[in-house]
Amino acid sequence: MAEHVDHVDQQDDEYMRRRADLEARFQGLPHAGTSDYWLRMERPAPNQELPLEVVARCLRERGQAGAWADAERVYSVVFSARPLPGHTASPTRPGVKRANTLRTSSKSAISRSGRS
Repeated sequence: MAEHVDHVDQQDDEYMRRRADLEARFQGLPHAGTSDYWLRMERPAPNQELPLEVVARCLRERGQAGAWADAERVYSVVFSARPLPGHTASPTRPGVKRANTLRTSSKSAISRSGRS
């Protein structure tokens, strides 16, 4: 029983460190909407890519602030800059075509179902 408690405590410590790291990375971003913010978001330096959790928080923050154009731009970063694990990125803005295809496919499916 004590071994299980130690394992749980160790796991909690790992999650606490991870959350603290994510918070520090989010807080370390330049002011939202500035050119430095977009540079960091869209064209990070090698080995400086933002974790998806941080990008998702940026998306949520921009939406809550009512900055819908910024939120859409962050949304596109999620699909354009992050190939799925095990997949290779295409040479031109990976994922943008895929995101547009998904959006178009959803609209087509809705129109086929008789909804608008």
